[in-house]
Amino acid sequence: MKKWEYRILEVSMDLNDNDEIEVNNLGKEGWEMISVTSIIKDSVSGGSYTSSVIFTLKRELE
Repeated sequence: MKKWEYRILEVSMDLNDNDEIEVNNLGKEGWEMISVTSIIKDSVSGGSYTSSVIFTLKRELE
């Protein structure tokens, strides 16, 4: 039976090149993105906005 390890990474919505580089490096290390969840917050004007996203990743334990 396969065993997995998981990693949670929260990234703010002001994404930059470093975030993309980090995610690509995790892929090279064998991490697979399995979920992306938006964190929604209320704004002062009465609307809402996405403040950050949470990436859930997994890779097989050897």
